[in-house]
Amino acid sequence: MYTLFSIKRYIEQIIMFPFVVLGKIFANLNPLKEEYDVFLFFPGFAIGGAERVNAEIVKALADKKVIIFFTKNSPNDGMKHFFQLPHVTIKEINKWTDNKWKYWNNLIYRGICSTYINKQNRKPSVFIGQCNFAYKLTPHINRSIKITELIHMYDPKFTWVWAPFIQFINQRIIVGKVFQKKVCTMLSKCWNPFKIFKQTQNHFLQIRISSYTFSSTHI
Repeated sequence: MYTLFSIKRYIEQIIMFPFVVLGKIFANLNPLKEEYDVFLFFPGFAIGGAERVNAEIVKALADKKVIIFFTKNSPNDGMKHFFQLPHVTIKEINKWTDNKWKYWNNLIYRGICSTYINKQNRKPSVFIGQCNFAYKLTPHINRSIKITELIHMYDPKFTWVWAPFIQFINQRIIVGKVFQKKVCTMLSKCWNPFKIFKQTQNHFLQIRISSYTFSSTHI
C-alpha cells in the first residue's frame, strides 16, 4: 500500500511543479519581514475541541515567536481570539488554499510557504495540526527542519491524506491512547516498509500542555 501512496505523491508533485516554482519566486520577491521560531499550520479557528487543543499548544509556546497559517474557510470565528496573542502572527491564507475552483492557488502557496520556512536565517520548527495543506507542503521543506504532526482523531479515509508524506514527518503526536493504538495497528497491518513504522509501535511519550495530555510517538 505504501507504494501506491508514493506513486500518488509523485504524480501530484509532477503536475504541481510549475505552480510551486511560481510560489517560490513570489516568496523570494516578497519575503517575510521577521524571523520565526515555529511555523504552525491549522485548518481553522471555528468553535471545536480540536481548535481548543491547537490554541492551548500555541499558548504553551509563549516563549517562542510563532506564525500561524490558517488554511481552510472557518464557518465562524468563535475561537480566533484564543490565537491572537502577543507572540503570534496570524496569516489567513484560506482564501487561496481552500478554493476548489481556483485550486492552482493552493499549489502556488505550497511554494510560498515552503520558501518562507526554508529561507529563515535560524532553523525553525514546523507543526502540523491535522492540516491537509501542510501535509502536502512537507516534500518542499528542507530535510534538516523538524516537522511535528498532531493527530486529533483517527479516520481510515484521512490516511490517504497523510500516508504519502509520512517519511517527511519527524514526530507524531496522537491525542488519546485509543487513537494511538488504531494508528499503530493500521501501520503494522497495511504497510511497514521502514523501521520507523515498527518504532511507531514501541516508542511513546506523554506530553502535558495545560489541561490536555497528549500521547506522542517518535519517528
